[in-house]
Amino acid sequence: IVECKRVVYIIQHSEADISLCKKIKEKFLDNKDVTLIQENLNCIEYDLLITKFDFIVASRYHALVHAYKQNIPCIAIGWSEKYNNLMETMKQDRYMIDARNFDNKELRLKFEIMLENYSNERKQIQDFFENMDEDIYNMIFNKIEIKE
Repeated sequence: IVECKRVVYIIQHSEADISLCKKIKEKFLDNKDVTLIQENLNCIEYDLLITKFDFIVASRYHALVHAYKQNIPCIAIGWSEKYNNLMETMKQDRYMIDARNFDNKELRLKFEIMLENYSNERKQIQDFFENMDEDIYNMIFNKIEIKE
């Protein structure tokens, strides 16, 4: 990812992630284009921060949800069906990577595809939200209680 001349920010989405984030940053100690943000961000701070990014690579489900709410495309590294469901709903499933079979080459390929198609992916997400019913939006992002 860094090879593509992009500025990269490593952000913990959970306190449990900080040690892994530090290990990733250690691989790029001499690279000024890789920054580790160590602060614990609340959901509002995180929402505001990700609006500054073109897209994110995330392994936390709620990081994906925050990004999509802000019309930010995502590359997801997940292991649960809920990741697949969200990515399919957003028509972004080609950017899903199964964490159980993680491969750096696959991540690099998806990153290159995202770079080539970024504008279209962002527009597709924007169009999705513009054309959806408010109740569906609320159900997807757990804003209302679903009554049975």
